[in-house]
Amino acid sequence: MLEGNISLIPIEIEKQFLSLVQLLRINGMSPEAILQVRKAFELAEWAHREQKRASGEPYIIHPIEVARLLVEIKLDTTTIIAGLLHDVIEDKQVSRELLEKEVGKTVLQIVEGVTKVSKQQMKATVKENEDLRKLETLRKLFLIGVKDVRVLLVKLADRLHNMRTLKYLPPEAQTRIARETLNIYAPIAHRLGIYRWKMELEDLAFKFLLPTEYKCLANRIARKKEERENEIEMIINHLENELKNIGIRARILGRPKHLYSTYLKMQRQQIPLERIMDLYAIRIIVGTEEECYRVLDVAHRLGNLIPERFRDNIRKPRSNGYRSLHTTIFIPKKYPLEIQIRTEEMDQEAELGIAAHWFYKEGGGYDDTRMQKRIEWLRSMVSELSAPGGSSFTTQDIQDDLKISEIYIYTPKGDVFELPANATVLDFAYTIHTEIGHHCIGARVNDRYVPITTKLHTGDRVEILTSPKQEPHLDWLKIVTIGKARNKIRHHLREKGILPKEEEEEKKEETPLRKEDKAEDKKETALLGTALFSSLNSLTKMEYSGNNEEFEKERNLSIRIDGQKNISVHFSRCCNPLPGDEVVGYSTLKGAITIHKKDCKIFNSVPRDPSRIHKARWETDNLVQITVQVLARPSPTVIKELTTLLIENKVPVISAHYKMVRKGLIKFEFTQKSFSSANPKIFDFLMRSIRTIDGVLEVHRKTL
Repeated sequence: MLEGNISLIPIEIEKQFLSLVQLLRINGMSPEAILQVRKAFELAEWAHREQKRASGEPYIIHPIEVARLLVEIKLDTTTIIAGLLHDVIEDKQVSRELLEKEVGKTVLQIVEGVTKVSKQQMKATVKENEDLRKLETLRKLFLIGVKDVRVLLVKLADRLHNMRTLKYLPPEAQTRIARETLNIYAPIAHRLGIYRWKMELEDLAFKFLLPTEYKCLANRIARKKEERENEIEMIINHLENELKNIGIRARILGRPKHLYSTYLKMQRQQIPLERIMDLYAIRIIVGTEEECYRVLDVAHRLGNLIPERFRDNIRKPRSNGYRSLHTTIFIPKKYPLEIQIRTEEMDQEAELGIAAHWFYKEGGGYDDTRMQKRIEWLRSMVSELSAPGGSSFTTQDIQDDLKISEIYIYTPKGDVFELPANATVLDFAYTIHTEIGHHCIGARVNDRYVPITTKLHTGDRVEILTSPKQEPHLDWLKIVTIGKARNKIRHHLREKGILPKEEEEEKKEETPLRKEDKAEDKKETALLGTALFSSLNSLTKMEYSGNNEEFEKERNLSIRIDGQKNISVHFSRCCNPLPGDEVVGYSTLKGAITIHKKDCKIFNSVPRDPSRIHKARWETDNLVQITVQVLARPSPTVIKELTTLLIENKVPVISAHYKMVRKGLIKFEFTQKSFSSANPKIFDFLMRSIRTIDGVLEVHRKTL
């Protein structure tokens, strides 16, 4: 099919490909494999002919550069070919049948996986339903990635080259892509152990998201570059001589500083650049594990050891398989210096990450169990998304779970768990097991009793304390920082009837799974009841049932839309706007106008079409807000009788809640809207009726 077209390949593009071939030969690829890559290149060039990128260069340059990135981390021939062809199906130039015939089924499956993610990603750029589409993109990315992790590797290479050329896109697209890169793709690169990609992705995202801070920090580090390089060279020479004297051959090199991690440390610790511990760093690579520890002794003679900065990731590798010794010493009268010590094999794994699996596999010497360990997080993520309650994961939950682990926590038995910074005792409990999390009442941290809200630090020894009587509370959602823990709590609260079953749909008023008008007709639950006092839910339904016809009629007549009166409107179920609230109007897909509070979390949780937003304001303030407080003895019936009374009298309740107060009493409080011209005898009758309920001790009223 392609014969006769090959001669049309422009010379400049041919040169680009030949530079890729040279790299393949340096990496030891066989002539037969290079011919396969050549065949894939010709197919890609034909498919993308006449296409241009935003920069104006021929589109084929992009897949060549994606393939180059895959070659640099020594991936196998199949993945490199998939990198060259990753866009040919998406651009509809090449059919599945042709692709399978030309390059085989495995390449086809990788390319199809990348294409499915890319198509879902394009949907996520549509403003309407953006958040849900992003969530579906992540689901698809993980589900496809767990089948063949090479899909993730091609997608990461694709994203890295796109980030390198991001300057050619409009500012809005730059910001969106850079933020997604920082929140999703850089953490995935870290999880897969490909540090060189992770660092470049972060620095490029940093450059576009915070250009002023990036430029300032880059300039400050550059000014110290020559001085730093001279000093590092002196230290390297000294170490080489010391190691030679004890018979150890080593490669020693300076390590360039990662800009974004430096910026984060400055912000998190509120310290100047000069106090960053690993601003200066060197790496020592030796032949054996035993030599690593001998080198450590030599390194510690350079200055004063900073104990809290020492990490032995050889005996206890990180969850992504990373192995190395890390130590930081303070050079007298100068600065802290970080030193990494590892073997050649450890260095290859640190540089290549999961890609080392295919590199060593072709060379014939890789332990497949190590590769499986590297993707354990991915299998765990897919398992969580597929488990009961997994459908309620949010994009933020997943982003939180992708965060880089920064602290290491020990159990009393010596097991190590990695957690993100700011993780709490409750996070740790859920990390161990869901049921331990559900029943957690606190912990013993370093032999000291602490509450579930306590933040943990590296090196803490933690024993979780539980009680069968303990159950998750709504406040726990504010305590945890790990997405899986947050989702487990939400799922439990829904099962117990404490949290509305449809919370996620309510948080996204418009979704591709549910039309807007159907969502707005759905009765929302504004009050969070409990299993013990489930009758509170009945009050909630009454709250928005519209039985008080006089109230609803007055409310409708009291609103102006874009300055006009007597416009038919619908008051949102999610925030129940009332006279006195700042409001905004929004046109539904059927043309009706829905009124929301301006600060409505549900309305503001998704991007809105500006052309469908209307100015809205209240015409009159003839409504007053009344809050009633009831103090009662605890009993299974008191809340039920209170709510039944309010429902039967059609009281327009805004909110209602209860809490336990002094001496074990219950304080129940509800707020209603009432017309100032309404008959006060009706309200007096309500107050007298409440006082007659068995167990009620006091009833108070206040006007807001």
